[in-house]
This record gives sequence, structure tokens and C-alpha cells, in this order.
Amino acid sequence: MSILEGEMKVGAAGLNTGTNPTGRLPGIWTVEQSAALTSGLYPAVGVQLMEVPEEEYATHRHKLTTLFRIILGSSNVGQDDAPASLTLAMQQLSINMSDGIGNGLSEVLRSPQYRTLSDVWDRLSIKKITLDWEYQGGTQTALAYAVYDVEALTILSI
Repeated sequence: MSILEGEMKVGAAGLNTGTNPTGRLPGIWTVEQSAALTSGLYPAVGVQLMEVPEEEYATHRHKLTTLFRIILGSSNVGQDDAPASLTLAMQQLSINMSDGIGNGLSEVLRSPQYRTLSDVWDRLSIKKITLDWEYQGGTQTALAYAVYDVEALTILSI
């Protein structure tokens, strides 16, 4: 979560009020510590710890694999009699995944500076990205999601 919070550009008070005015997550309003995006502020990210299997790796070493599910959500709200647009929600989601010039959740997670964090992980990698969507309130709000399955590997000396 601290990696993502450190890359946020938008805070509760608006653009450039996040933890990093030059961050690579320019549209993200909030990072939540669960897969449920409950704040109602979109785009949002939720980070859910899924599993931490540990296995013997070598003499006096164990391999610890931490599996995270990271949810990136975006929305589009209908206006007056016009329904919400799933197309616009998916377009916003796509930009927040990667804008093609180094910004977005995919870019942050693939960044060399985060791929190996020697004090925390030996390797961080995206295993799978799944897209999903839904309407809430009939057709008043269109929500689009990218679900990232991320693996962090650590070799522990014991």
C-alpha cells in the first residue's frame, strides 16, 4: 500500500494534494486496505492480502510468497435522464492502468524501482490482470474494475 500511496497525485482536497504531486497515479483518489472499494471516490485502489505461503527453500532459508489482490476501480455516473456509460468508465480504467507514457497502476507495479525492494521483497510481479464491470442503481452508475493478482517473493534466512 505504501508504494501506491507514495505515487498518488490526487488527495481528498483535489488534484495535486496527494502524497506525491508528481506521482504516477494521477487520477487515483484513495487507496483502501481491502478489495472492497467502499469510499465512493473513484478512481480508487484497494489492496487485499490474499495468502502468504512459506516453504523450505534451502538450508537455513525459507521462500515466502506473498499474494496480493489489487483492485483498480473507475466509474461513470449518468446525468439527468442519460444512463451511465460503461464505455467511459472502461476508458478511464484503461488510462489509470497505463496511459502509455509511464503513468498508471501497471506502470508503477512494473517499475524497476519497485520490482526488487531488497529490504522487503526480492521480487514483485504481476501474475494476472482481469477486467470486470457492473451497473449500480439501475443504470445510474457504471463501474469498471481491473483486478491485479500480484506476487511478492522473499527469501528468508532462518
